[in-house]
Amino acid sequence: NDLTVEIAEINDAIEGNEMGIKTITGGLSSEVLITKTVTDSGKVEKNGNPIKVTKYEPNPDIVKWDENKKIYIVNNVAESAIEKATMGFEEDMPNKYAEIKGIITKLVSKC
Repeated sequence: NDLTVEIAEINDAIEGNEMGIKTITGGLSSEVLITKTVTDSGKVEKNGNPIKVTKYEPNPDIVKWDENKKIYIVNNVAESAIEKATMGFEEDMPNKYAEIKGIITKLVSKC
């Protein structure tokens, strides 16, 4: 199965290229950070097929532009998810809050 070996090698290369991004962003891949948008340009090629325009842009839910620093900032999605999931537990169940937050943190880290 030469094809299977080749696919595994390609997947390993892709994973290797993503490793730096995942390290910097706390595990987020470029597929999560970047959105792909394909739109019709309104033009047609000589055969009459529409010409499409593909854009790759930062995912606005995760990546924000900091105008002052002139850099992109990656929102910590995991922290946000943990905060939302544990909202209200600290006041309602203070003796169980740490345990619940620990469980949710483990679940989010596996996502």
